[in-house]
Amino acid sequence: FTRSGDDPLTIVMKTRPANIGGDNHPLANRGNIYYNWMCRIGDGYQWLHTQNNSYSNSVAVPYVYGNKNIVAIRCLNDGNGYAQNYTTGESGDIVMTDWGSASSEINLFDGGFSGEIFIGDFYWVYCSLEQLTDEQIQQVIDYNEN
Repeated sequence: FTRSGDDPLTIVMKTRPANIGGDNHPLANRGNIYYNWMCRIGDGYQWLHTQNNSYSNSVAVPYVYGNKNIVAIRCLNDGNGYAQNYTTGESGDIVMTDWGSASSEINLFDGGFSGEIFIGDFYWVYCSLEQLTDEQIQQVIDYNEN
């Protein structure tokens, strides 16, 4: 799952974290200190933590706490990426994806570092090393919701 350069990645998931104060980590490509990317929910956003280490300069979209959110994170074949919240209909800005270091492990419900966990309701996730189209993402959502 380690990505570099213009490598694509698509993550689609449905979650509702219990903790609204700190970061939740439903999925990460991180082994201890070295990380390539981490999917985080925090500060009112779901975002992809790469070398861009804040939701404000990362692939991110607003997240509504207390609700179930279906969010798609797309890293495109041109090195850019963006996120969409299918629950609210909001889309984030297109930004450059700047991958971190190579990682030796993939983590579910964990950010790969002490204390970086996911607590809450986790419904489903789809992760692909491809750039999915809008239609393909909708197929993923339809399949998992039905």
